[in-house]
Amino acid sequence: MDDFVKSYLHSQKMVGLDKIPVPNKHATDEDWKEVYKRLGSPEAADGYKYSLPEDHAIPEETLKSFSEEAVKLGLLPNQADGIMKYYNSVINDGMKDQVVVADEARAKAEQELRSEFGSTFDNKITGAKNLAVATLGSDFLTNTTLSDGSKLGDNIQLVKAFAELSEKLSEDDIVKGDTPSYLTTNEIQKQINSLQQPGSAYWDKHHPSHSDAVSEVQSLIRKKNNEEDI
Repeated sequence: MDDFVKSYLHSQKMVGLDKIPVPNKHATDEDWKEVYKRLGSPEAADGYKYSLPEDHAIPEETLKSFSEEAVKLGLLPNQADGIMKYYNSVINDGMKDQVVVADEARAKAEQELRSEFGSTFDNKITGAKNLAVATLGSDFLTNTTLSDGSKLGDNIQLVKAFAELSEKLSEDDIVKGDTPSYLTTNEIQKQINSLQQPGSAYWDKHHPSHSDAVSEVQSLIRKKNNEEDI
């Protein structure tokens, strides 16, 4: 009895409403288009409006192209808007993931290069950057993404190659720039060995330059261990 009453009430609510016949299996595309039109599907692409944030990641050309396709498919405005909102969120999530991957790769590369370059890290990186930017361009280095998600400018092998090349071209103004002169780890060790030669002031406590020699050696050791700037 309850079902009968509910069915009756529902039928009464439908009285006077505009009926939209559901096409059968023999219906043509034109039949379906008429249904979509009566349901509210726009007749032209400019009938779709999207409630996306101002800084959305979807190009305007993509929105225009999608709107044209939506007309063909008979999508309702709210359906098209929902799809584009979802698409925008997917793009944003992907961009966030790319940033995380790039940041992690950059941090890892810096850690490895600091370990290898030691106290010469800042100077070598500056020289490598000057040469790389002059050769490849800043935008290319910053915006080129490698297969692992890292940026070209953070690639360890590339940085090493430019650092080595910049040393060989250190007299070139394009590389030198504002980079101060610096000593490599081997050059520091040579200075230490020179100060610690047998019979030198370093070993003679009574020599007037003994204290200076000891201080210089200690300073060089700290530089070699990357404990102070050179």
